[in-house]
Amino acid sequence: MLFVGYQAAGTPGRALLEEPGDVASVTVSALMYPEEADRPTEAILEDRRPDADPAAYEGQDNDLYDFYEKSIEVPTAWVKRVGGLSGHAAANTLLQFARDADAPQVHLVHGDPAVGEELAAHLEGNVDAETVQVAEPMETISVSASGVGGDLRAELDAIRAERERLADDLESLDDRIAALEDRIERE
Repeated sequence: MLFVGYQAAGTPGRALLEEPGDVASVTVSALMYPEEADRPTEAILEDRRPDADPAAYEGQDNDLYDFYEKSIEVPTAWVKRVGGLSGHAAANTLLQFARDADAPQVHLVHGDPAVGEELAAHLEGNVDAETVQVAEPMETISVSASGVGGDLRAELDAIRAERERLADDLESLDDRIAALEDRIERE
């Protein structure tokens, strides 16, 4: 088994890579029982749904082949990791994306933490972000209002000022309407 990308904690891939013994025992999800792999749909229907019409299942993805949990044992001598073939090999592409996004904050949230630190070091000094950091697992990342581009902030402030001016105008109009209604009632 050759692993070329990051294996997250708690996954079968990580368990295989970190097993210190000679054999790794992991549980995986399998699509069908091996004995059903080559059986025709009609035979499976006969066993699972005797009253079903086989024509109704023809050419369809369906729930005839259920997932099931399967424990397997893999000799650790069969397990190898090859680095440098994952998405982080495209660090310059990610750098260009970060530059184009022009975000004030960059949080790296996926992948091996050591690789993330390397990417963060690559991005720092090469982007205008105030913050470049590798997030901790399950970390909550706050995005501040200053994270919004300056042009958008200025537009938002202008719209709020316009709304306030219009509210004042509306109040003035309400006063004028009330004065006219009083005058009409007196006449």
